[in-house]
Amino acid sequence: AYGAAAPGYGQPAAGFGPAPFSDSTVKGPRPRVPVGAILMIAGAVIAILATLLPWASFDNESLNGYDDFVLFSDDGLQRLSNPAVFNVIGAVIMLGLGIATLAAGRVLAVTIIGIVSGVLGILGGLIVLVLIADFTDSFGLSLGIGVILQPIAPIVSLAGAIIATAKRRKAVAPAPY
Repeated sequence: AYGAAAPGYGQPAAGFGPAPFSDSTVKGPRPRVPVGAILMIAGAVIAILATLLPWASFDNESLNGYDDFVLFSDDGLQRLSNPAVFNVIGAVIMLGLGIATLAAGRVLAVTIIGIVSGVLGILGGLIVLVLIADFTDSFGLSLGIGVILQPIAPIVSLAGAIIATAKRRKAVAPAPY
């Protein structure tokens, strides 16, 4: 008949959403994860600040992540200039991911990227720690706290990203039709 609604008009199509009058539940909105986001940010800030702290020290002098280091290798002496640059780049990326997670709530893709960045940050921090430890051993220097924090700070960020990713949505009753 003219003007009559088509059959099924206003009802969800098959396979889309709960059936009318069912007791099924739907997933609620993604929960906010401020603890995870704050840990992501804190780890990134610690990593950045640690580049300014002593990495190697002798007498009353110290070197930080922006100084030049001379390393022994099979090819002779190698110069490592500004080793903190890559750590800072990774920390700034994690800082941005943490801020995005804090501002937007739980964004699954962002927290997954945070996990990958955290793992890469830990590996990068360990590489820098090993290189600088070899440098300090070669020249009889003391290992500084700044380089020790390089693999530790990303662990804090990684923990935050894992916490943010693991937070589940709660099931809620579907809206009445």
